[in-house]
Amino acid sequence: MREHTGGKEIIRPGITRFASNFLALQSLFEAEAPLKRMLISDKSRESSFRHSDDGEKVQNIVFDDLFWKGVDEALKVI
Repeated sequence: MREHTGGKEIIRPGITRFASNFLALQSLFEAEAPLKRMLISDKSRESSFRHSDDGEKVQNIVFDDLFWKGVDEALKVI
């Protein structure tokens, strides 16, 4: 993932639990395109995780536009 996000982490510590949750959600939203690139990369295609049940669930979530709209709405509300 770090290859595709320029070394950025999705989870960053915050002063409060609220801040940590907000920062994680914001980082996840900012990483949408890199996460999609990661999942279509050659390295990912060769991964055994991608072909597992959990890997397919992750892929379905990352490519689900409704998921990303929900993340965007949650950030706006917060």
